[in-house]
Amino acid sequence: VSQSRYGPVDYSQSDSWEYFTNSAKGGKCTALVRYGNEILGFGEYSVEFSYDDGVTPWAANQAAFLDYGVVAPYSIAQADNALYWLTSIEGTYRVVKLQGHQAQIMSVPYDKVINSLTSQSDAIGFSLSYQGRLFDVLTFPTDDITLAYDVQSDIWMRWGTWSIDKMKYRQFPVRCGWFSQADSRTYLGCVGIVTGK
Repeated sequence: VSQSRYGPVDYSQSDSWEYFTNSAKGGKCTALVRYGNEILGFGEYSVEFSYDDGVTPWAANQAAFLDYGVVAPYSIAQADNALYWLTSIEGTYRVVKLQGHQAQIMSVPYDKVINSLTSQSDAIGFSLSYQGRLFDVLTFPTDDITLAYDVQSDIWMRWGTWSIDKMKYRQFPVRCGWFSQADSRTYLGCVGIVTGK
């Protein structure tokens, strides 16, 4: 995040996102994510890294910069020590994985599916650990489809529920998941519903 203001801010009088910009490639900052000891400012065209330098709260890390912006800010998910998000590279929508300061394209097996969808901008991502497996889950609500990436096996798959009314698979209804060490259960959250398994 190359430009920021800090101090008392009355967010009711302004858009809080106007306080952050991604200047290297232009555009507004659409998401801020804490990643390790850094704050990542996601823009449409780039990701910029910032850290607390002890003088200003948002000093740009000049050694770290990514050309992979975010198409859908809610697609950003952290799974283990990596971040995943939906980006657009020369007009092609893809999922990127960031580990440390290194990014790589992860969605090649499903790029055709992702690019054939009506809307990519409403994608929602989250991570889920279930029975010892870690998944990055990406749902496209407009197109009623969910894709899941098995982190350990490096395999993509489609998740969903069968709709008798529509006679087709629909999106996986879960929007978040977490593991509770207190009771050793995985909890899944859907609109207004939380269930434990």
